[in-house]
Order: sequence, then C-alpha cells, then structure tokens
Amino acid sequence: LISSLVRTQEVGLGVSLFIWLLLVALLDVALLGLLIKALVPEETIYTLVLLNPVQLFKIAAICLFDPVLSVIGPASYFILDLFGTSAFLSYTFLYLFGLGTVFLLVGFVFFSKRDLL
Repeated sequence: LISSLVRTQEVGLGVSLFIWLLLVALLDVALLGLLIKALVPEETIYTLVLLNPVQLFKIAAICLFDPVLSVIGPASYFILDLFGTSAFLSYTFLYLFGLGTVFLLVGFVFFSKRDLL
C-alpha cells in the first residue's frame, strides 16, 4: 500500500518506518501508559493491544512457546479467558491475514490507477 502511494523509495521507507514507530512506540509505551495512568478500564486497554498488529504478533509469538502466557503477567488471564490458546492463535492469524489482505487490495487499487502501462 505504501509503495503504491509514494513516488520514491526513500519516501516509502520513511513512511513505513514512521508507521512502525507509531505502532511500536506510541501505542505500546505512550498511549498504554497514559491509559493506565488515566485509570481507563483494563478491558479497553487489552482491546487496544489486541487491535495493534505489532503487539498481537508479539503476544502470539510468546503464546507459541508459553501457552499459558505466564511471561506477560496478568494480561494473560484476560486473553486466555476471552479466547483460549488455540482460539487466540487462530484470531491472530485471521486478523493479521485479513489486515494484510485489506492493505494489499487497497494498494492494488491505488497501483492500478497510477500505473502508466
């Protein structure tokens, strides 16, 4: 999607790094810390974490090696009570695959409109 929207590789690399930094740093550290400080209900915070593709991938990777998610602490109770291990891994795969497919299709539409051939 990014490569079909920008004109040069340098801009595409800059935009992709900015989006990655936004997903990792802002949503991971700043936003979640702010939400915890503001006493937002933990269900809302966990929902935001489960919608962030970077965090979702991290938790799923941990889940492959530690099915009870003891490494991530109390958040594991919310995730395992909501999904269970196999359903969580299925959700992760379907969500990331669906998100990738949506971005692929949107990128294809933009690319086909801008293609000169």
